[in-house]
Amino acid sequence: MWQLLVPTVFAQNTATGCTDKQFYVGLALHGTHCFGSFSAYLVALFGEAINIAFALAILMVLWGAFKYLSAGGDDGKVKDAKDTIVGAVIGFALLVLVKVLLPLFQIQ
Repeated sequence: MWQLLVPTVFAQNTATGCTDKQFYVGLALHGTHCFGSFSAYLVALFGEAINIAFALAILMVLWGAFKYLSAGGDDGKVKDAKDTIVGAVIGFALLVLVKVLLPLFQIQ
């Protein structure tokens, strides 16, 4: 699977539609397989990783809510569920902070 993340062709390829100034990657990021530079590819890869992390944070909040509802009044389980929810909310807040700060540093 790691081969999908590494640029595979650096020349013009009629099958991919990339120009001679672009390179092709096997994994489509932001709807394209062609990138003008390796840094553009890394920015797109980082953006996709952030989107996946947002989804995981939301799933962790839901998992914590399920644990809380199924705790049955057991103090240890309730504390564990609250810790899961708090951790997920902190992670979500950090992701929002990253999404806000990156454009300020002109990283898009």
